[in-house]
Amino acid sequence: MLLSFNKKINKIGFDEVQSSPFTVALISADEFKSHYSLLGISMREYVCFDLSDSGFRSSVAVNSDSFVFSVKIVDPNLVYFSESSACIYLRKNLVLIVTLKDEAKLVYNAVYAALDDADPNDISVEKFTGQFFHRLIENDGRKNEETEIAINELEETVIEKGRYKNVNEQILAFNKKLVSLRNYYEQLVGIAERLYENENGIFDGEKAYYFKTVADRSSRLCSEINLFRENLVRLREAYQARLDLKMNSTMKLLTVITVIFLPLTLITGWYGMNFVNMPELSSPYSYPAVIAVSVSIVILCIIIFRKKKLL
Repeated sequence: MLLSFNKKINKIGFDEVQSSPFTVALISADEFKSHYSLLGISMREYVCFDLSDSGFRSSVAVNSDSFVFSVKIVDPNLVYFSESSACIYLRKNLVLIVTLKDEAKLVYNAVYAALDDADPNDISVEKFTGQFFHRLIENDGRKNEETEIAINELEETVIEKGRYKNVNEQILAFNKKLVSLRNYYEQLVGIAERLYENENGIFDGEKAYYFKTVADRSSRLCSEINLFRENLVRLREAYQARLDLKMNSTMKLLTVITVIFLPLTLITGWYGMNFVNMPELSSPYSYPAVIAVSVSIVILCIIIFRKKKLL
């Protein structure tokens, strides 16, 4: 898709891009490789394109009259399933977005949403790029709130209700999601701040605030994610403390049972030797006496443990 802005929006071909007053292009990596020269992109700029679908730690390449950078996009609702990525080229009269991976249509939807807001008589690379990034994150605050509620519900389940089923798995899943989102927002902050610096001077200084707005919003979202991660750390500690307390209670009960049965084991072992000269073996009262002694020991131990608040 190549759209030219000249009082109205028109579809154009690759050979018309350089004569267009302003162009927004959304193309695939294969289309880019075949037609980059028709877009007015030099070989020096071409080598700045990272078409390998790399990670979040991308850098902004600054050329004399253009910026080139890659961006990996995460939707808080789809973070477990898929990510989108694109390589973006900006110059005064061209916004070029090369999709590398977009099964979830995150790039596609953001571009078309930004186009819905675009005014052919008031379009600029700063404004369109800012609207594109804004569309990527405009609903993330609400989605992150849903994540926070889910974490709080898990915390309530562990601390108040004492349920421990699959807690570790849920904590790990939340942590994986939050790490991806943190990297995503930090990436957007870095890109927007670098564009706001306008190192090569291709942007209108008065319109560069669009990038500052993106950086501020992404920074706030990143702060929220870091707060959620801190909550997860506290939840993990509370969960471990609960497990330790449960283990301590179990060990205390086993210790009490062991102490109670220790003297009984001694008695049974002692009289289990069956020596010939043991007088108790021939006495008719020996068996009841051993029972009475054993019961007395058990009762005495229980009384002592209750006084010590161990039972």
